[in-house]
Amino acid sequence: QNQRPTGEGAEVAPPVEIVVGPALAPVPERPTVRRFTRPHKRRARLGIFTIFVFVLLGLGFFYLTLAYTGKSVQLPTLAVAEVESRLNAGLVGTRLPPGSAVVIDAVEFSVGSDFVPKFRLSDIRLIDAEGRSLLTLPEAELTFDPRALLSGRIRPSSLRLIGTRLAVQRDADGRIDLRFAGLMDGTAGPQSPGEILDRIDTVLAAPVFESLETIEAEALMLTLTDDRAKRAWQMGDGRLLISIEDKAISAELGLTLLDGATLAKAELRLTTARTAGNARLVATVDSFSAKDLAAMAPPLAWLAAVEAPISGELAAIVSDEGQVSGLT
Repeated sequence: QNQRPTGEGAEVAPPVEIVVGPALAPVPERPTVRRFTRPHKRRARLGIFTIFVFVLLGLGFFYLTLAYTGKSVQLPTLAVAEVESRLNAGLVGTRLPPGSAVVIDAVEFSVGSDFVPKFRLSDIRLIDAEGRSLLTLPEAELTFDPRALLSGRIRPSSLRLIGTRLAVQRDADGRIDLRFAGLMDGTAGPQSPGEILDRIDTVLAAPVFESLETIEAEALMLTLTDDRAKRAWQMGDGRLLISIEDKAISAELGLTLLDGATLAKAELRLTTARTAGNARLVATVDSFSAKDLAAMAPPLAWLAAVEAPISGELAAIVSDEGQVSGLT
């Protein structure tokens, strides 16, 4: 109730009526659709990708550092065992004694100035099934095909050997028997220069050598034994370069005669087609004793009466049987 003012002159206010109407109904809220997200999974994927990018950048920086500095890194034992396994898997099908395997003492990884990866192998031994050493090399350097490495295969593109020893024996009939530290499988060695390259071609037919282009040997030692002349020569400070092409194989051999009448040098160049056994031989001699040259090369036997060092070049065709023709 409203109180009315008292006193004279007071105006009477009209009564106020309060009307209570029906309560307003609440406005319904619009339903919201909540998307189901997994932010932790997105963060995990982003983290893995970031780590992968950083690892890739780190490896690239490490690779470039090795290329520009020329330094090498020694591989751990597990990596050396993996290299051995891959090389031995590639030897299947070659003309090596059954059960032969490669054993490596240490491997160093480096990158050349041309950004091609290289592996330097120390104390390499080729052993037979009984563990006996057939071949020992103090050091070898392998350059691998980068495309093959990306596909998980080990395919050398060049091979460099240091400290290799060769033994060549010629019997009374003039047949040649080449021995590479006992590497042959118990049979006679190649009988002529053409057959030597044929043997090389047979070995290179193995899948592991499909990308091989050059074989180089430094500090080469060669022992030449001639049963017919009943003499033996020691040659050292040698260098051998074998170039492998699709249609031909060529070899260059340079040696210094250590125990001859004079300190002489000789260089041999041998070329043969991969489909033929004949080989073209070019020999260059410098300050070579005429008597030593006559004993080594039967077609030059008439030089035995000459008492003077000889320098010059000879060219000839050598057949599969070792017969020399077209001597100039």
